[in-house]
Amino acid sequence: MMIKLLKTNPGFIVQSFLVVVIVFLLCGIASGSSSLNKNFMPPPNKLSSSFEESPGVCPQSRYTRTVSYLIYHKKNPLEPTPENISVGEVLYHHHRAPLACKDCHGEKGNGKGSKWGGLDYPPRNFSCGITMKEIPDGQLFGIIKYGSPGTKMLSYDGLEDEQIWQLVVYIRQLAQ
Repeated sequence: MMIKLLKTNPGFIVQSFLVVVIVFLLCGIASGSSSLNKNFMPPPNKLSSSFEESPGVCPQSRYTRTVSYLIYHKKNPLEPTPENISVGEVLYHHHRAPLACKDCHGEKGNGKGSKWGGLDYPPRNFSCGITMKEIPDGQLFGIIKYGSPGTKMLSYDGLEDEQIWQLVVYIRQLAQ
């Protein structure tokens, strides 16, 4: 039977080999990713406060999509005045709609907040100057306002634009 298949379809061996390789890779990736997810981070209730205070990954890979061109290139219209920084800080730590920024991004912006352990992708480490200098203000604004599809970053479209810009001002201060 095998010889008959080879005579009628000489690409049979190559096709069979490719199917086996693809199935093997898919099974390996699926099992590897689930074990990575289990071992990538301890559950949030097992995180120590020293973990949350440790520096995050720097530089950090990017998992978010680029926002619309019209938003991406916007410059923050607000200056980093003490008032704007203070309002941004209050929003970052206390505004819950549905979560405060610090819940995922951490008290110090290191990407290690109390809710981080259950996420597929690590939250942005705002304290990493190397990463943050590459992200335009408009990208930060767009991600805060509209969320980030494919990640757990939620939309905060209930905030006024000025409040989002104040958050951007404060977030920029975390990298200094």
